[in-house]
Amino acid sequence: MTQSVNLTEYVQAFKPVKRFKNLFLLLILVSVLFQVNSFILLEFTTVLETPKKAQSNENETEGTPIPTDVATPPTTLPATPSATPSAPTTAERYHKALHWALPITKFAALACGVLLVISLMFAGALSLLGRGSGTQQLIGAFFWSVILLGMLIPWQQVYSSSKACGALYSFMDLTQARDLFHLGQQTLADKVFFYGRFLAYPAAAFVVWLIVAFKFAGGYRKLTAAEPKPTSAGM
Repeated sequence: MTQSVNLTEYVQAFKPVKRFKNLFLLLILVSVLFQVNSFILLEFTTVLETPKKAQSNENETEGTPIPTDVATPPTTLPATPSATPSAPTTAERYHKALHWALPITKFAALACGVLLVISLMFAGALSLLGRGSGTQQLIGAFFWSVILLGMLIPWQQVYSSSKACGALYSFMDLTQARDLFHLGQQTLADKVFFYGRFLAYPAAAFVVWLIVAFKFAGGYRKLTAAEPKPTSAGM
């Protein structure tokens, strides 16, 4: 009877751990998906492209010589009103929004990754103390969360002179890498690294994210299955 009561108490203690674990996993998923969508918008669409045709046309007209047989206009020109600053374009608004949103999502995912590791470490220790079922899956979820945290860390900012990178990045990291990629000769190795960094690597992080979620769910299911069922008052 005492063992059943202790197991019930351990299962009740797991409920807030599960609740906050779900919150951390959800914030990590939303942040990584937002960053991947930002790369797709910048690389495969023209939403973030600033219009440059007007500027190039102006440069061409400035370089063309004026024919001498055309009569010159009078020197006295009507007074023009002072130029007002033009409204920002849609691309400029997107650039400004991503300039702030990408660092925020990077910080949110990284902070939630640390908190997820702490939560699953506590869950594994609690399962060992309770000696209940599902301990193997919970310990496995903890170590996979450590791998997930290692994939989320922006290693390109820690080791700037190497090819190390993480699944999270800022808007400056994204634009600099894209400019270097498109200004270069784009060899096969460059294409593999570029698209692997911004598409395949976050996809691999998502796979690890799924492993963490399923392992914790399996361990928690076994733990709650071993909990004694409450009996009715008449029995």
